[in-house]
Amino acid sequence: MASESSDHILSLLLAVLGQAEESSAVNQLLSILKGERPDEVPVERKVYPNITYLNHHAFGISLQLESSPSSAKGSEQVITAIDLYNHAPKAFETGGPAEASKREKKHEYVSFPIYPIRIGTFISSTTTDVKTSDKAPPPPPTGSLNITRSTSGSEFVQALGEPSRKGGGEGPIGRGPAAWMEWTGTLQSLPTASSSVPDTLSERQHYDPEAQDTFGGMAVQIMVELGGPGARGPRRWEADSAGQSVWKVLTFAVPSP
Repeated sequence: MASESSDHILSLLLAVLGQAEESSAVNQLLSILKGERPDEVPVERKVYPNITYLNHHAFGISLQLESSPSSAKGSEQVITAIDLYNHAPKAFETGGPAEASKREKKHEYVSFPIYPIRIGTFISSTTTDVKTSDKAPPPPPTGSLNITRSTSGSEFVQALGEPSRKGGGEGPIGRGPAAWMEWTGTLQSLPTASSSVPDTLSERQHYDPEAQDTFGGMAVQIMVELGGPGARGPRRWEADSAGQSVWKVLTFAVPSP
């Protein structure tokens, strides 16, 4: 169900990219999420030599921080990626409800609470060679998408175009990620249903000024990991397999240089 927060949730998410953990952009995003789920739940911090994860299990979100090249000696970490988690339908993988319950208990993430996540105008930076074929070319991507808990792989492709990279799904459950797709491109507009634009929207371009195109859009990387039995196995890339699979993890990230 849509809420008032969904009008600008994508703007709030993208605003934290390039920001420090204690920034106003991060505080505002977490404040909005706490309004959806007010029970106080501590953040899980996982620290590795070159990366830190801030896992907010109760909000279905994880923030990835890495050292900023612009900080003194690279000591300050900034957010380079945001993972959103989805658990609908309940049992993504084969094995039935009992196995699904074990996996859910293991990672303890609930579903991200605010939908739809509205992508306005996305233009992929990927170019594909036009090849002669007897088949009719696919329709051009729409560039816009309202992401809900039930958005499928085919809906992402229809909106964003063919992914620049894809992989995963080769092994059985528990052996690596399921099928995933990745797009790099430019978000040229971030629509809101109201005229009130959050203050953090103006901060969304801070992470890399050189990543802005001449139209004032924001360069971003979008990655989707799919769930369900259709996202694994030799037929995973068929339209009736991954194409019908619902997303499991959605990532917005700073594009790799």
